[in-house]
Amino acid sequence: MKNYLYILCTFLLAFAGCTKDADVEPIAPAPDENAQVVLTGFSGRGTRTGFGGAEDGAVPFLWSAGDYIWASNTRSEAIAEGGSQATFIFESIATADTYDVFYNLTGPAAATALIPAEQTQQAAGELNLGQNGDFGYAKAQNGTFTLEHATSYVWFDTYSSDVTSNLLSITLSVSGGQTIAGETTFADGKLGDCKGSSSVTLSFGEEGIALPSQSSDTDVFAAMVLYPADLSAATVSIVYKFADGSVYLQTKSGKTLTPGHTLRLSTQIAKADCKSSGAFFMTEAGVAEELPTEPIGYLKVVTLGESTLPAEELTSIAGNLANGAVIDLGEATFAATEFPLDFARKTNLQEIALPRNILTFASDTYSGAFYNCTNLKRATLPEGLTAIGANCFRECSKLESIALPATVGSLGNLAFYNCKALTAIVIPEGVETIPRSLFANCSALTSATLPSTLKSMESEAFSSTGLKEITIPEGVTSLGNNLFNACKSLESVQLPDALTAIPSKLCYNCSALTTVNMPSKLETVGSDAFYQCSKLQDVTFPETLQSLDERSFGGCSAFTRIVIDIPEIANYAFWNCANVTSIDLGEKVTSIGRNTFIMANNLQTLTCRAKNAPSLGSTAFGSAGSKVEGKKILYVPAASYDAYETAWTDVTSQGYALQDINDQQLTDGIYYRASREADWVPTLPATFTALYVRTVGDDAALTASQLNTLVTKISAQSAPVTLDLSMAKFEATEFPVSLAGNAKLGTIKFFENTTSIAAGAFKGCTALTKATVPTGVGTIGESTFEECTALAALTLPSSVKTIGDKAFKSCAALADADLASINSIGIEAFAGTGLTSAKIYATTLGEKSFRDCTELTAITLGSATTIPAEMFAGCTSITTVTIPKSIETIGTSAFDGCSKLATLTLGTGVTTLGDRAFADCGLTALSLPDNVTTLGDGAFSNNPNIASIKFGAGITAISDNAFATNNAIESLTIPKTIATIGTGSFANWSKLTKLTISGNTLTSIGSKAFENAVLLADVYAEPTTAPAVQADSFSGAGTSVQGSKTFHVASVEAYSSWTTAASGYTMEALGPDYLSEGVYYRATASDAWSSEIPSTFATLYVKTVGDNTVMTTAQMKSVADAVLALAAPATVDFSEVVYESTTFPNSFKSNANLAGIVFPQNVTATASAAFQKTGMTSVTVLKDISYGSNAFDSCASLVSMTVEEGVTEIGNYMFQNTKLTQVTLPNSVTKINGNAFASCTALTTIDLGTGVVTISDYAFQKCAELTEITFPDATETIGQNAFAGCVKLAKVSFGKNMKTINAYSFTGTSYMGGACPLLGDITCRSTTPPTLKDDYGTGPFGGSWYDHAGKDVPAENRVIHLPKSTDPVGGTGAYADSSWAELATSAYGFTFKYDVEG
Repeated sequence: MKNYLYILCTFLLAFAGCTKDADVEPIAPAPDENAQVVLTGFSGRGTRTGFGGAEDGAVPFLWSAGDYIWASNTRSEAIAEGGSQATFIFESIATADTYDVFYNLTGPAAATALIPAEQTQQAAGELNLGQNGDFGYAKAQNGTFTLEHATSYVWFDTYSSDVTSNLLSITLSVSGGQTIAGETTFADGKLGDCKGSSSVTLSFGEEGIALPSQSSDTDVFAAMVLYPADLSAATVSIVYKFADGSVYLQTKSGKTLTPGHTLRLSTQIAKADCKSSGAFFMTEAGVAEELPTEPIGYLKVVTLGESTLPAEELTSIAGNLANGAVIDLGEATFAATEFPLDFARKTNLQEIALPRNILTFASDTYSGAFYNCTNLKRATLPEGLTAIGANCFRECSKLESIALPATVGSLGNLAFYNCKALTAIVIPEGVETIPRSLFANCSALTSATLPSTLKSMESEAFSSTGLKEITIPEGVTSLGNNLFNACKSLESVQLPDALTAIPSKLCYNCSALTTVNMPSKLETVGSDAFYQCSKLQDVTFPETLQSLDERSFGGCSAFTRIVIDIPEIANYAFWNCANVTSIDLGEKVTSIGRNTFIMANNLQTLTCRAKNAPSLGSTAFGSAGSKVEGKKILYVPAASYDAYETAWTDVTSQGYALQDINDQQLTDGIYYRASREADWVPTLPATFTALYVRTVGDDAALTASQLNTLVTKISAQSAPVTLDLSMAKFEATEFPVSLAGNAKLGTIKFFENTTSIAAGAFKGCTALTKATVPTGVGTIGESTFEECTALAALTLPSSVKTIGDKAFKSCAALADADLASINSIGIEAFAGTGLTSAKIYATTLGEKSFRDCTELTAITLGSATTIPAEMFAGCTSITTVTIPKSIETIGTSAFDGCSKLATLTLGTGVTTLGDRAFADCGLTALSLPDNVTTLGDGAFSNNPNIASIKFGAGITAISDNAFATNNAIESLTIPKTIATIGTGSFANWSKLTKLTISGNTLTSIGSKAFENAVLLADVYAEPTTAPAVQADSFSGAGTSVQGSKTFHVASVEAYSSWTTAASGYTMEALGPDYLSEGVYYRATASDAWSSEIPSTFATLYVKTVGDNTVMTTAQMKSVADAVLALAAPATVDFSEVVYESTTFPNSFKSNANLAGIVFPQNVTATASAAFQKTGMTSVTVLKDISYGSNAFDSCASLVSMTVEEGVTEIGNYMFQNTKLTQVTLPNSVTKINGNAFASCTALTTIDLGTGVVTISDYAFQKCAELTEITFPDATETIGQNAFAGCVKLAKVSFGKNMKTINAYSFTGTSYMGGACPLLGDITCRSTTPPTLKDDYGTGPFGGSWYDHAGKDVPAENRVIHLPKSTDPVGGTGAYADSSWAELATSAYGFTFKYDVEG
């Protein structure tokens, strides 16, 4: 340790001038060797500055026995003797010409200084600077050095002529939040910023030391080491404590502490000035016995004897803080042992030391003693403190450090939440639980030391901290969710070996985590436990493991190997483990979930030891091995090979070759076996039903001759043969035609090096049932599998892009084929197959490619532009076709004869429909979009069941026989766009009674266009110039009409040329009330219809005319704009309208003039907010309409509503913010959705009917006038905040089947309207207590920081009425033993009365 040299200053100056002792020959180290090194150090000197005008002078330092130094981060041996020079020996150190030398006896590392806040000195003049944090540095050259000192010092020249009691301690404190003790790092020739304490105590042992009787300029009585801070603007307070209990108090102006220099403090203490009792307040102004009245920047409180700091004075202090206030209560005794909430939210508090007698902290549900003290940097806690309260230092975002006394045994939730500047914490021994969110969001927290007494750690305790490593003590048996969530610097976690469960999100998104152990008794790993731990190295799972939850190791992309043996591997469990090269699944595995191993792109070997192939969720191994070059192998038990081959096609289709787990060792050559359980032999067996071929060695391959021999053997077998060549190589990469026409080939697996298949390779193999095409093959050539009539199972890898002409023609048993990766399909490629569905994404399609696939029921078309001729002709089982927007042309007879095709949707790209494109189908309705411009002859002929046809604007000509034969349509309108109608276009329409020809565009009607329209009674022809007509255009028309038959024409004279064609019909002019197709309006029922919207109306009637006319969104908006422009509200009647969609738009949203609405005849639903903020005063909710959310939200005039019987739900936000006064629901309503009646502030009465099962979140929030509600027996669930803010709700009654009342149901924040303060009368008729859900301490009726229901009701009037059968006396006691019991505690104050009958 270092000592001052106590000699006269003149001598000191002379001595300090010596730099070397002439008798010492320093040892210069040899460079570049590891050897013993000796360095000789000489004492330095420091300049001290005294208080009160004391003169400057140099004070040398001496080495002390036990001192040591650091060089190259290596510690020397301690010296045995002190003095002005010392020799330091390093037994082994890298030799060098120079060394950076540090003198540091307290720091954790050579260049890290640690100046203790508690320093010691045993006797007067026997200084202890080294152990008190003295720090020096030097550059050693040629084996010698002289220290410079980076710390500062205070020389206490303290004396008294009449104080006889020994001095026990000196405490020096500074104002302004300055740091004078703590840890700091030396760099660039000085100490860096220091985090620690603004107070240092120098203690002199239990007995203390006597004061000298007079001052001395030569002898240092006592000295303290300090961090060199600028204290020039600070106030320094000093407390001298004596053994007789008295103290001397002193304040002085501060000075700048210079590194290596000493500040002399000369103080004469008179006994009369020492205090033994009372309370004293030390500020910049001095010592006083009264609290300062001006804002407090610095205050140290000292209480003596029996005196205490009263609570009201502490409140005054907290309320009178200046910015950056430093409050030191460490020498005070408070009036209570619990520290109150006075300082909560005091953002001008910078530092505080707590009273010495404090045991606990006050807290409430959200706040704590120093909650949100956002500028608090330091807090000093007293020894004896037993508990840190909940939220105590929460949101103290500048709190840098805190030492927890050894007496602390309990910590509260969120006590240090969001203390973003806190860097380290030591939890004392005795603490058993780390509570919820204790250090959450402490982003600078890099070190945490946990006690051996710890048993549990609750959720989010260290989430989003800066921890780098953590060791959890062995006694911990329970960990909470999200414990280390988002600790992005965390590299290592050591879990206790006895832990059985790893919770969900334990290390979620810990992107730096590299190592974690799996405890030997581990049973479960929770969801997302190590999700996105992208640097985590391989882990070893113990045999005790039973389950992994979803995403438990998802995104652990540094894994290279996974070995696991549990029954069920959950969805996404190992998602994106992109660098895994091998996976080994044990015998216990029964199922692998969805996307479990997806994106294992480098997976080379997959081993599954289960005898029964585990079930695979969707894309369980999606994209596995996609980056592997070379062989990929799936190892399975030999006896289970077939099962895996069938069940694991998702894996094998990605190029994994099935092989036995236990394979025999073979030399180079060709081998055969007749079963998977048999050994490999070098000769072909004589008889077999299966034949497996294998080549061993890089040069081994079957020749064409050897293959022909093998084929001959197959032909000689008595039954079809399974041929597996997948472990063998062939002399060529193209599979030959050797097996074509072979009637004994049952299944085929190709050579491992096959990359192409010869055309016709298997044509006519009538016994072939299964073929697995290997990865790498790009084309299935012409007729490759043609007439393989038994082929039922086909595996096509994604490498196959082209299917040749007739490749699978007449494969009648082929029901399924994956065509997703195919780019080109040839002519008749799948004609006559048994396919039941086809997803076709190819861009090149051949004619007749799926013709006569009579089992085909569903097709999906991708991005091709043309459907070629006869592609799906004769596919008699197709029922629905949707043509995508990429298709432009549908070829001749493309769907001809698809007799069950009932529904057709044509995409926005189709322009041309070829001849007979959809002839002889079963269509029931037809809508031709505007983009269709060309109809081929007979395009829709013989579709007798089409009940409606809508012509698009692009059609100008109806082709010959286009719609011939129809037995459903009674009224037909030829739109204004049609110029010509071809021969037989509408012939044989047996039900047609009315024909309308709109507009003036039609110029000609072809021969027999409407032939045999036997019921055609009325023809309305609008063209002013009669279209050219053939004599037989209407031949046979009207022959079955009973009564008049009339041609209504624009002018009888103009249509004189129609006399022959209209034979048997009366010709008369169109009447004045006749309406052509279009949209019409009128203001009253007696007004004539007009194509213009009237300027004024109380009710607007709207009508659409014509089969092709629908009201558009733009027209609907025009009506809405007209209503908005009115001077008074109006109703709109759309009952005679067909709208363009079945969903009514929100065109009237925010239209204050809309008083009422009648929906269009085809509407079945409304858009969201369809009538939000309209002027409706009364509405009826219709059973046949599905209402979107916010349907009548914020209709400020809406005072009444009716709900039709048959309505089952009240929609989200449906009546929010309306003026409804009462609600009566029919018994058909089963659910009231979220916010349905929220903020209905006038609502006083609710009748829920008998059917309501669910009341969703916020359903009746802020219904401030509601006083009582009775839930029917059907009601089972009440959502969160459903009745929050119902401030007058006094009485509720729950039915017999109530099951769940969610957290916050009858409480909420002020934003939600608060709680239900008057709710004092609760009845529950269920004999089984409904579950009261809890969310972080808040239940349905309050708790945590939410107000309690019934809080404004006198305690004696708070009653919960319960079934008599649940009375603990003579009954089940069910409620008393459930979560309901909390309502009977003092926190809520309800009394249970068991008085409900039944």
